[in-house]
Amino acid sequence: MKPSQSAFRLLTALGIAATAGVPFNGAPAAEALPPIVQSRPIDANGAAAGGTQAGAPAAAPLTLDQRVAKIERLIDSQTLLDMLQRLDALQQEVQQLRGMVEEQGHTMEGVTQRQRELYLDIDRRMRQLEVAAQGQAPAGANTAAGSVAGAAGSAAGSVA
Repeated sequence: MKPSQSAFRLLTALGIAATAGVPFNGAPAAEALPPIVQSRPIDANGAAAGGTQAGAPAAAPLTLDQRVAKIERLIDSQTLLDMLQRLDALQQEVQQLRGMVEEQGHTMEGVTQRQRELYLDIDRRMRQLEVAAQGQAPAGANTAAGSVAGAAGSAAGSVA
């Protein structure tokens, strides 16, 4: 990714428009961004370093050019670029994971369909066996029933 693209994406993420000083929210730049005031370190006595007293008025707001220069320095910061690269890498990883989830869902649908087909095939075969067994049952059922009744009668006769 080119640094200019990174800078544009960072500005876009921050909501700052690069044209006409208007951010994405439509407000003029002066209303959208608070004035930037440079701070100075404070010494142990509470006075600002560099000769400015703590009670002195704050430094004047920076001009638009100064503010843009400060934003450009922030953009050039390696830390921000690293974070942007990490964000891009994470977005790519999320896309890969979404693709894997979609593939797994498709595979799962195929397995479910195959399982349904196997179940229906087994059910069809079981019905065929039941029909075949019922077709043989009437002829065999009479002999089986007669032999069971004969066996029960002979058992009853031997007990008496």
